[in-house]
Amino acid sequence: FDTIFIFNQGAQGTESISMLNYSTLLDRLNLGLGSAVSILLFLFVALIAFVFIKGFGAGAAPGEAR
Repeated sequence: FDTIFIFNQGAQGTESISMLNYSTLLDRLNLGLGSAVSILLFLFVALIAFVFIKGFGAGAAPGEAR
């Protein structure tokens, strides 16, 4: 989000899901759609985190004994 926003504010078709959420929620004041995008983004990230934790195990952090 921050790199795209700082360099060109999402111009020239460079818009990530975070930029879409920001512009929908704050610029356009479309609170319903912006909230829905936020919740879907959170659920997607939580699902990926869950899959990685189950796949690699909770003890896969560097420096921890297995």
